Amino acid sequence: MKPFYLLLCTFLLQTSLFSQVSITLTADMDNTIFSEGEISNGAGTSFFCGLTASGNKRRALLHFNLSSLPADAVIGTATLNLFVNKITNGSGLQPIEAHVLLANWGEGTSSGSGGGAAATTNDATWSTRFTGTVSPWSTAGGDFTPAISGSVLVGATGATSIAGADFNGRCTIVDQYSGI
Repeated sequence: MKPFYLLLCTFLLQTSLFSQVSITLTADMDNTIFSEGEISNGAGTSFFCGLTASGNKRRALLHFNLSSLPADAVIGTATLNLFVNKITNGSGLQPIEAHVLLANWGEGTSSGSGGGAAATTNDATWSTRFTGTVSPWSTAGGDFTPAISGSVLVGATGATSIAGADFNGRCTIVDQYSGI
């Protein structure tokens, strides 16, 4: 986890008594996968999403442990709060989308910048969910729902939020571009 990032997901819960409660969870895992190969950024101080100037893709993976929620809880809405600390100069407003991941993935000890680092044991990469095991994604770049759970347009650094449906505890953040 990157402690200085605001990686929070606020869930509006409805219990069996139809009361509403709002809780805030901090991501317990995050990672960046890179389209260039078996590189990752599981323990780095930042995570990345979008396209580089040369057209390489970055996807940020986030996981929230929902085991503290009551068994009968129904998540009515969820808001993913992020802090953007870098954007591409002159790119204007760029959409960031959240999609629910359909498979578990890992966070190893790789630590790199926007270019990533060699994946270590259990790191997710563009082609595998857990480095060092036989656990490929069904689709390179991650197995996620095509439906967008939420999105936001980002044009400047600072705090931003993605409000949407249930993120199911596992979500990936990707910039909107053709060929997802």
